[in-house]
Amino acid sequence: MTISCFQLPAWFCISLIYLIRSIVPLAWLYFLSSLFSYLLPDHYQSLFNLRAHQHNRQEQSLQAWPALFFLLSTCEVLFSIYYLYSSHLVQRRVNHFEHPTSFIRTTINRIVGTGLGPEYNNHRISSPGSSNPTNSVSGSPDSIDQLLDDTLLPIPQIYPSRPSSPSGLAPDHLLPYDDPKAIDFRSNQVLWFQNCPWEEIKKENMMEWLAWSLFGMSLEEVRLEDTQMEQKAEPRSKLLDEILIRFENRAGYRLQPGYNPKLANQVIRLTLDPIKISIRPLGLYLLSNLGSLVLKHFLKKAGFREAQCTDRCPQGLKYLIRKPKGWDDLPVETRPIPLIFAHGLGIGFCQYAAFLTYLAHAPWALNKPIVVLIQPSISQEVFSSQHLKPPTKETLAADVIQLIYSEKFAETGVELVGHSMGTIVIAWVVKALSNKGVIKRICLIDPVCFCLWEPHVCYNFLYSKPQTGIERMIRYFVGTELGVAHHLHRYFEWRSNILWPFEIPGFIDPQKFQVFLSEKDSILNASRVKKYLIDNGMKDGEGLFVARGNAHGESIIEMGAHFDQVKKWLQA
Repeated sequence: MTISCFQLPAWFCISLIYLIRSIVPLAWLYFLSSLFSYLLPDHYQSLFNLRAHQHNRQEQSLQAWPALFFLLSTCEVLFSIYYLYSSHLVQRRVNHFEHPTSFIRTTINRIVGTGLGPEYNNHRISSPGSSNPTNSVSGSPDSIDQLLDDTLLPIPQIYPSRPSSPSGLAPDHLLPYDDPKAIDFRSNQVLWFQNCPWEEIKKENMMEWLAWSLFGMSLEEVRLEDTQMEQKAEPRSKLLDEILIRFENRAGYRLQPGYNPKLANQVIRLTLDPIKISIRPLGLYLLSNLGSLVLKHFLKKAGFREAQCTDRCPQGLKYLIRKPKGWDDLPVETRPIPLIFAHGLGIGFCQYAAFLTYLAHAPWALNKPIVVLIQPSISQEVFSSQHLKPPTKETLAADVIQLIYSEKFAETGVELVGHSMGTIVIAWVVKALSNKGVIKRICLIDPVCFCLWEPHVCYNFLYSKPQTGIERMIRYFVGTELGVAHHLHRYFEWRSNILWPFEIPGFIDPQKFQVFLSEKDSILNASRVKKYLIDNGMKDGEGLFVARGNAHGESIIEMGAHFDQVKKWLQA
């Protein structure tokens, strides 16, 4: 009987973690004890009565095992020094992400308008000269919802099989405090403050969080920058005041003035907070990287080859591709549509061994081009130059688009499949090509690209206390790994990572768009994502599926409950 890694008992998971964690200190102990035994001066040896043991030591030196253990411990010691030094270096801030004011206003309008109907907005947003100081909003909010800095090309607001943008539903007045929509908004917003009571959040606390969420800066940095900027530019503090009122309107509550110091260390500011990194042995990386290399070898034996996008830089996106012989020579209308797969966080290709093996050998897949993206920064590829240098959104999206056009996939269109963090890569490509007719079908498995204004993904993955054995395994083996933690804490830019339903071609057409969620997902809030997608027009069981009892990744990593449905979609 096969035992699922997602169902391992907690005691086993905890024991395994402690066993792996003990390797580095044990390697140091063996290394130092061996070093002292060989380097200790003779007069110290006599004090410890070691001279008599000298002959035995010389005999042992002829044996292979002590020498091998010393070599292995030396490698672990040197690697741990590198790891600790790198852990210190990655704590540095990266340049904060810049977005036009119009993009920020549009994004916030969509957020506070999500889930509301027209009945919640009977008046236009108050103008700067409004006589009602309580509901007035400083600045001039955009009346037309546009994607300015968010995509390479604008997306039509009216499009068949897509919902409309929610930005026009942003409330222009304070919702009733006991309104279910206001209660729901508050109950999720407090998770950014690690689930404190709503009343404990003061105005300056919320401004502190908004400064990070909108600008990637501390509130002090925003205010200091405002004092140094040109007078003609709009102060960011003024925009913060405006956005705060919009949040308060949706929450149905005016925050009290002041600052609650108890929340200073509770507020989640992902790209500003210290990165939590757990040391791990070199041997663990060798095993996972070897597993990925072996799988790549078998994929190449099955007809795949490795290629790279180099138009922008020599360190461009690498990918595995298998294109059937003669595919380029077929008439465009008869060519099978290519499929592109983007994997998620973890230990690289080896965790997707079952799925990739299926893609390599499934009869339907032999007749169409298959592309598997390689992402070293989220795959624990410690020997890759990109392990601590993840590509930006713009670079990676541009590389995927280059791939699509250079391989002549734009002529037929493409099918996109993403799992977990890979769904964000898919989101970037969708945003860029949504209205070009290139994207034919999309399949998202355990998607983390929806509802990113809510804290569930980053809170559950990086901040919450693990409760189950598999949650502890995910936190140690993935969440606190050097490259993964660095990628998330310094390069996860939530505003650009959100995929909005109206951006997705064929959103309500189950033949073109399908989403697979896991009921027991410990990273994203599957029930909220399901409700969000249904509210926007998807139907449960018709394009939207939830695997009962499954954990995050179980459907694709172990071919769990969803996989037959995923295969059916892939074969269609």
